[in-house]
Amino acid sequence: MSSEKKRVVILGSGFGGIHAALELKKLRKRNPKVNLEVVIISNVDYFWLVTMAHEVATGNLIPSDIMQPVRSLSVEVYDDYIKGEVTNIDVARKRVHYRLVNRMDSDLAFNQEIQYDFLINAIGSEAFFFGTEGVAEYAFPLKTLDDTKNIKNHILNSFEEAQLLHDEEDIKKTLRFVIVGGGATGVELAGELADMINGPLKSRFKNVWRYAEIVIIHGGKHLVVENDDWFSGKVESLLLNRHGIKVQYGSYVTRVTKNGAWIHDQLIPSRTIIWTAGVVARNVDFSPSNSIEREEKTRRIIVQPTLNLSEAKEVFIIGDQAAVPNPEGGRYSMRAQFAVRQGQIAVRNIIRLLQNQPLIEFAYKDKGFIVSLGNGDAVARVFGLRLTGFFAWLLYRTAYLPQIVGWRARIRTVGEWTLNLFLSRDLSEI
Repeated sequence: MSSEKKRVVILGSGFGGIHAALELKKLRKRNPKVNLEVVIISNVDYFWLVTMAHEVATGNLIPSDIMQPVRSLSVEVYDDYIKGEVTNIDVARKRVHYRLVNRMDSDLAFNQEIQYDFLINAIGSEAFFFGTEGVAEYAFPLKTLDDTKNIKNHILNSFEEAQLLHDEEDIKKTLRFVIVGGGATGVELAGELADMINGPLKSRFKNVWRYAEIVIIHGGKHLVVENDDWFSGKVESLLLNRHGIKVQYGSYVTRVTKNGAWIHDQLIPSRTIIWTAGVVARNVDFSPSNSIEREEKTRRIIVQPTLNLSEAKEVFIIGDQAAVPNPEGGRYSMRAQFAVRQGQIAVRNIIRLLQNQPLIEFAYKDKGFIVSLGNGDAVARVFGLRLTGFFAWLLYRTAYLPQIVGWRARIRTVGEWTLNLFLSRDLSEI
């Protein structure tokens, strides 16, 4: 291995990026001969557990419970952090171009660049509206930390407003919450929102809470997992029988207005449309542009099984940015657990490149699926076991706790979960 220090630039502070940095910390600590400089560039200065977004949006957690500031990470994790928005990756010259975020001096903010020896692109994904009219203007996406705040504040304000209304149809419209998308995010949000409505909001808004209604609009035939009848059936049964949530299958929203969601010529009157129907990889330009190939539907960059580009082996693409081939001939889906593992594999392959060793191919055996449907309720299919109810809910908590980066955030989250077993959810605006 060369004694010359090499620079690894990590783009993004999500699951893939942060776990790549943590893996580099382990390797550098274990082997002092690994002479690497680590630089993180991200447009936000924190890692947050996006898989818990629905709990923040419904008052079960507060944002600080699931956040880890990048600057508070151990000094061994990275050498420099830059709060910047990536504008271009110059593969030919091995340079990342970016603009600084939240800088008052505009001359300083733009046209920044940094050279790399190795690059890990983990800038993630963003909400995708499929070109549906009115979604950007009238719907609430659930993808960023700000999105969770907007949704929670809107839910609380909807109940406040409903108390002032006299027309029953206006009240129903104000308290009808339409969730577009029946994947994991959509059903978990629906379950937590039902708990919020039937718990603290019921006691605080006694005159109007009974008008509240939750509707899931789903394009598929099964919730969460399209090819698992048992799992989808259990989720639907719990949502309907315990929470009274309605599900409209085989339906696609064609337009959203201030009056509700349209499915062709059918209007579902509502002032709250929450969009969880899809995501695409965040776009970043490459130079030369023909150096990469993308999936048309998801915008993900097609990579080798070793997670790097065929024409630029020092460039690794991971997480929601990467279309990674799987053993079945398809590509791995966008899931946090894949991003974590890919971050670790990318780092190990960087070390192997330095040592002129064969690279490792990414492979992941699916351990199963768990969704939470409110306090004390979940559905799980893990390692061949099928669980529902409280034990599945405990398993959900156990599985997701290690994904929280930082002991402060973990302790806060455990504390909030414990308090929520005995006390009401947080009903303050954030």
